[in-house]
Amino acid sequence: QQYSEFVSQGRDNAWVFTGGKINDPNSIRSGATFVRPEFRNPSTVATNSDWQDAIFQQAPVKNYQLSFNSGNERAKFFISAGFFDQDGIVKTSDYKKFNLRNNIDVQLTDKLKIGTSITGSYSYGNFPNTEGHYGNGGVLSAALSAAPSIPIYDANGKPYFNQADVTDGLGWLQNPLNLLYGFTDLRKTSNLLANNFLEYKILDGLTFKTSVGVSYNTDVIKIWRSSLIPNFTSLNYPANAGTTKIESLNWLNENIINFKRRISEKHNIDLLGGFSVQKDNYDMLSVGASDFPTQNVQYISAGLVNAGNQIESEWSMLSFMARANYSFNDRLLVTATVRRDGSSRFGANQKWGTFPSFSVGYILSEEDFIKNLNFVNNLKVRASYGLSGNNQIGNYNHIGLLGTSNYVQGSTRIPGLVPSSLTNNDLTWEISKQVNLGLDISLFKSRFNLTFDMYRNIKTGLLLNVQLPSASGFDNATQNIGDISNQGYEIALNTINVDSKNFNWNSNLTFSANKNEVLKVATIGGRIANNAFQISQVGYPISSFYLLNAIGVFANASELNGAAKQHPLTQAGDLKFEDVNKDGVINAKDTKIVGSPWPDFTWGFANTFNYKGLTLNVSLVASEGAHTFFQAGTIILNNAGVQNQIADISTNRWVS
Repeated sequence: QQYSEFVSQGRDNAWVFTGGKINDPNSIRSGATFVRPEFRNPSTVATNSDWQDAIFQQAPVKNYQLSFNSGNERAKFFISAGFFDQDGIVKTSDYKKFNLRNNIDVQLTDKLKIGTSITGSYSYGNFPNTEGHYGNGGVLSAALSAAPSIPIYDANGKPYFNQADVTDGLGWLQNPLNLLYGFTDLRKTSNLLANNFLEYKILDGLTFKTSVGVSYNTDVIKIWRSSLIPNFTSLNYPANAGTTKIESLNWLNENIINFKRRISEKHNIDLLGGFSVQKDNYDMLSVGASDFPTQNVQYISAGLVNAGNQIESEWSMLSFMARANYSFNDRLLVTATVRRDGSSRFGANQKWGTFPSFSVGYILSEEDFIKNLNFVNNLKVRASYGLSGNNQIGNYNHIGLLGTSNYVQGSTRIPGLVPSSLTNNDLTWEISKQVNLGLDISLFKSRFNLTFDMYRNIKTGLLLNVQLPSASGFDNATQNIGDISNQGYEIALNTINVDSKNFNWNSNLTFSANKNEVLKVATIGGRIANNAFQISQVGYPISSFYLLNAIGVFANASELNGAAKQHPLTQAGDLKFEDVNKDGVINAKDTKIVGSPWPDFTWGFANTFNYKGLTLNVSLVASEGAHTFFQAGTIILNNAGVQNQIADISTNRWVS
């Protein structure tokens, strides 16, 4: 009934806005202002479908694990197997995974030790199209938008569909159940991870260890989209299918030499040095087809193959590392490390980065004046400073690549190649510089444990895509263009509340607060666009929301006099926006930063109860202060008199 009243009012308002009268019959109205006769008397609308209940289901989870281990002083082995089975909360969705793991460590001689670890898994499942606009078959959007006045099933028990509901514009292009049953996204993943090591004791305290790890993954994705899935207003859109196969191989070789020595009773040193080599290969092949003569055969070969793509890429990294640990009298702890990494993802001039770090800690509880406090078990202060590098970008962003483009010779279209990206030989590592101060406290026989950390992190040379002037002939390029800062603190408290023979109760409380700020962006105006509604601008958090700022609703016609309006025909009931530049007109120049996606603070509270072998975990997690852009609001918050709306907002809508 609420929906019927809402649609009637919305369409009457739209009709009056065009110059009509509220009592004009449907015969002279446009399709967009047509009101179903039964909607004029909402109490006669008997159907009240719960579309969310129709697409959601209870989702049980099953997880089985079996393991066995054995060994002696010379050899140890461990083997485990598992099976995980979960139904998704959206109907037709499911996921299953099998895994097997095997570890073997053997002490061949007093000096030589070898080991191997092999882990394999195989998983498969169906993943319905829950995301996106209902015009493209997005199931969640369709269920939220569909009119409750439309029945879920027809008289034969099949998903209901009537073209009249589409024609009348009731937020409906297809039954959400048909969107589920007419679409499949079948995925199979196989993974094999093997790691082998050899450790040799050269001298007393001096060891050498080498390891080789290999990770091999295959993915197969098969998508079927039947003609039940609309393409916005194009119903009975031709069925199409696609298959993608992906193979990736990553190997890593590490070689480490380690020296440990205790000098007298007070000095202890631990020195480490080594290098590693890593390489990754990726191969993707996809193909698509349409125009299937029958929808009962969903193989690619049954349709007309009309699309294909292949991607092969690789990256590699060479790293050198060194670390020195020193402790004095088991209370002063000093660590210094340095890494030098070379990545194939960066330009010829800047492939290498050097990343040192230093930390110091002091265990005050080892001092006599603290030892006399019987309730203090551990008291430690910490400080550290270090650099780290980020190379998580595309494999060839620094290279001037070629793309395909057609040209005409005479009357013939000929495929050709054109430059598609710029060369950047100076593209290099994004560097994080972080300082950290910390405190660890354990009290009352370690039943009260507190950890406090305060930090500041500055990232320089941010790796971001930058839009280029159209005169350059390119859309964007990856560059080192900015700096950002993160600073805050973290608190973790663990308590053992009850510790008895048959019953135990532990609690964990965490709290963290972080302030994010863009310090530098090397673009005009100190700003870059992340997407249509987020920007990163100097002085504000990264990816801040950048929109027109709604400040209310025009309550009556008198408020329109002299007000800045978004459209000449703005009327009472329309949104009122802030005129940021005070020019009397609301347009794109009035967009401003209206919120941050990052919370002011987060916290969590977890409790674990154990009673005679039974365990109960109760957890709370929360965040405060973050803003969220609800993109689905363009559909279910628009009050257009078409799609179903969020009730709390729609029922409090402005009414003349």
